[in-house]
Amino acid sequence: MNQTISTNKTVFSVVCAWCQKQLDDEETQEALDKPVSHGICCGCRESLMSDFKEKKVRLG
Repeated sequence: MNQTISTNKTVFSVVCAWCQKQLDDEETQEALDKPVSHGICCGCRESLMSDFKEKKVRLG
């Protein structure tokens, strides 16, 4: 019989795809050894949305 053991360890280190800021709570050497997944931080998201709204207004 196989059992799944749950842990609180993060499988991936998550960084912002635009600015490379660490998005998960682990800012240790251990985080550097993990595979990387990408997201977007609040600052980059706000900047991206602002740029999008400005361009949409100019185009439309």
